[in-house]
Amino acid sequence: MSYEPSPNQSLGPLSIGNVVNVGLRIYRDHFKLYYRLAFIGYLWLLVPIYGWAKFSAMFGLISRLAFKEIIERPETVNEARRHVNPRMWSFFRAGILVSLITFLVSLITLGAAILVVFIISFVIGILIGVLGLIFGNSITLLDNLNTLPENSIAMTIIGLLVVIILMIVFFFGLSWFISRLLIYEIPLAIEENSIGARAAIGRSWKLTQGFILRIQGIVVVGFLIS
Repeated sequence: MSYEPSPNQSLGPLSIGNVVNVGLRIYRDHFKLYYRLAFIGYLWLLVPIYGWAKFSAMFGLISRLAFKEIIERPETVNEARRHVNPRMWSFFRAGILVSLITFLVSLITLGAAILVVFIISFVIGILIGVLGLIFGNSITLLDNLNTLPENSIAMTIIGLLVVIILMIVFFFGLSWFISRLLIYEIPLAIEENSIGARAAIGRSWKLTQGFILRIQGIVVVGFLIS
């Protein structure tokens, strides 16, 4: 990126608390402006295609204004808009690509979780069959397992634990992936050199490397505060 931070400003990684504090300060100091821009952006959602692109660019505009405040080189709305508006369709394309990628990854992750459930069920079935061969008829063994209340409860608990573990893995796996693509609009908004939608997504993936837990913590804290 071609910007230069001010001498007294460090742009290194910040803690979750520092990020939240800076965000709250900027939000407090410019609440009316950001609220108005966000409200206009949501109104644009009522207009198909073009309005959706304007919505994406509007939030890119807010991102640029906030970033310029952080590096102590504030811009007016018109100055920021002159930079963001020519990239409106890049914001739109990037948003569509991220949505499609997230949807496909969700399907793949869910399919993998279901496959794991089937594999576990298959393994349990084999183990029961082996136990049946060792200790007697497998059908009799299954009947005994089903007729004993404590065994039925144990099997139910094991099944629930497996489902819960898979849900946790699915949730954190998906949230990890989403976190890698979460800031795709920021490079589009702040970089002086024009970049495309795919380049912005790639930049988001690169910039978030090694900071996933911190990003997730910021999102959670921000959600709780709001």
